[in-house]
Amino acid sequence: RPAKKLGAPNVVDLDALLLAEPKEKDGRGRWLQARADRNVTDTVAKALRAAETVDDLYAALDRVLDKDAAPDLVPPGALVLQPNEERRRSGSHYTPRELTEPIVRHAPAPLLDRLRGDGHDRAPPTPARILILKVCDPSMGSGAFLVETCRQLADALIEA
Repeated sequence: RPAKKLGAPNVVDLDALLLAEPKEKDGRGRWLQARADRNVTDTVAKALRAAETVDDLYAALDRVLDKDAAPDLVPPGALVLQPNEERRRSGSHYTPRELTEPIVRHAPAPLLDRLRGDGHDRAPPTPARILILKVCDPSMGSGAFLVETCRQLADALIEA
């Protein structure tokens, strides 16, 4: 769980925590403090010192896990979205192009089809017709969807 109220939860690499010196005075507790800004109780610290496997660490941290944020262990190589406090305050979240491209690919298609007209030749719309289009993204965030829309309309302009 986050240390601060309304803070973002932390993701902890249990393999790296396992390598932290457990016998050193609160070695694993200090490791967590440094990387997750999280202090642990004496009970949790004792369980961390005794842990010998990743499963032991997971059990030791059970009292401080935010099971709503990540209800189970995250497999190696899996993606984890970990928003920070600043991103929450600003409401901005990065959306990768692998997601924006296929979504935006379908959004302007009906409009561009309409601009092509009903003729048999289905010629591309004229540049003037593309350039008068207006696009609104009311929840813009980082602008990833608007950037992808610009890319795709630019492709339509090149085709025109």
